[in-house]
Amino acid sequence: MKYCTKCGAKLIEGAKFCTVCGNRVDQNAPEQNVQTSAAAENQIQAAEAVSVQQPEKKKPRWGIIAAVIAAVLIIGVAAAVLIPKFTLNAPKKFVEMHRGIITPVVDLSAQTVTRDLDPEKSGKIKEYSGIDTDFSVTVDLDTGSDIVDDIIKDSSVTFKVKSDPEKPLFGFILNLSGSDILSGTIVSEKDKVGISLPELSDEYYQIHYDDLEDILLALGMDPDMDIQSIIGAAYSTESPLGVDSEQLKAIIDSYLDVFFSMVKKENTSSSKEDVYLPGCKETIGCTVITFKPTAEDIKVMVKQLCDKLKDDEELRDIVGHITEYAYLTDPNTADQYETSEEYVKYILESYDDTVKNLWDRNEKDIVAFAEDTEENEICWKIAYKALRVHMISITDKDDNGVGYESVGNVLDMRTDLLSRYDENRASIIARSELKLSGKNAEGRIIVNELDEGNAQIDYSVDLSRKSGLKIPYGELKFSYGDIKADVNVRGEGSGSQHDIRIRNEDNDISIGIFSTDKESTVKEPSQVPTRVTPDNIMSVIQGMYGKIMEIFINIYG
Repeated sequence: MKYCTKCGAKLIEGAKFCTVCGNRVDQNAPEQNVQTSAAAENQIQAAEAVSVQQPEKKKPRWGIIAAVIAAVLIIGVAAAVLIPKFTLNAPKKFVEMHRGIITPVVDLSAQTVTRDLDPEKSGKIKEYSGIDTDFSVTVDLDTGSDIVDDIIKDSSVTFKVKSDPEKPLFGFILNLSGSDILSGTIVSEKDKVGISLPELSDEYYQIHYDDLEDILLALGMDPDMDIQSIIGAAYSTESPLGVDSEQLKAIIDSYLDVFFSMVKKENTSSSKEDVYLPGCKETIGCTVITFKPTAEDIKVMVKQLCDKLKDDEELRDIVGHITEYAYLTDPNTADQYETSEEYVKYILESYDDTVKNLWDRNEKDIVAFAEDTEENEICWKIAYKALRVHMISITDKDDNGVGYESVGNVLDMRTDLLSRYDENRASIIARSELKLSGKNAEGRIIVNELDEGNAQIDYSVDLSRKSGLKIPYGELKFSYGDIKADVNVRGEGSGSQHDIRIRNEDNDISIGIFSTDKESTVKEPSQVPTRVTPDNIMSVIQGMYGKIMEIFINIYG
């Protein structure tokens, strides 16, 4: 054990200075016996006391300084670890929050575009949107003719719908002036459709889609389209575009990845701020992530998009499938081409010419746009508190731009706004208000500055009760320009009553719909079907025409 040669205090192993008097330690000084005498120990303590009592000889307290330095180092290390998580992860958080908003839209769009109605999802589709019920419709309106008004007032149409994904059935009964005059059942299958019209024929007819083009030709009509392809696409569990929803989502995501690659730590920052929402006129303490791309960021990103488009064979295939589908369903859009193959070839050649030269043709404009964006300090902000987004805005250096704002909560009242900013003043484009109380939802949606003025929907509905038509019980009021409409859905005996009133300056139309809220009674006719062919189509129509004339004679006779 070593001791200080000046004050006799014990030295810390390896210390260069005495921690008591600050004297420099002689590293070559011999070590003393650890077992010192009591007198020596007392001498050391006395020396320590003297050094404390004589401030003019006081030396730095290296122990305290070392502790302070250690504390600073600890804080520094913590800052080095924690602060980057807050700031350097701002790009990641920015992308995650926008993905959280974009992904549901992408999913819905992909399923809609690909018409993803495969059997595995048919149960959910039926649960939320499929109709399986009987309902009757009555209309009351002023046509200016007392005879017509009386006929309409005392008439109704009853519909029977069974939305079976494999064999949907549809039935109807037309009642005029209190009498059923015509009814029918339509049964749809993948390769044929069955039609039963009891008042017009005792037969149950089936039209096979293989015969449809020839039947139309026999009637003197030129179908001018590939009927089989259209029908096949309608019933196919695969997308008519030749791509499933997951594939399309993956393609969309890949392009989003290119866009979000522009978001990085050099142009994205995070801070705590009191954020003023111009539309809501409220200030909320939020975490704010600010993304401000440079001209170079934009140029690099657009160049990557152009390169990706040029080499994206999957997307090119989808363009081809969409083109073919458009040709089949609406040949008038390409009436100068005799076949869908010729039309698809023309579109794909135009597509290739565009995407393969996109950057070369537009580089000057892209660079100008990028430089203008940087010069105007285009700033993209997302302000959130906990997991709740309160504002997303894209503005320039003068606070002009667009933004989404949200305040409140759905239990008291949540308000969401879409606004256009002008020097931090908000012109509200659309406004939504929602309040939940148990299973009851009430609120309004307003869209401003449309051609005929503002459109507004006010609603108060019970989310726990739906009619057979899948409409929640409650009230809805709609107005746009001089058009107003009210919808009221309520319980009525064994079913639900839907009262609809549409009015403007010229008309007042009342529509009543009664749904039984039970499964449809429609069923396929039991007799053996008669197949309609090009050879017997004329006799079928002539027989029905005679019965139709008899019905009209009975009505007006």
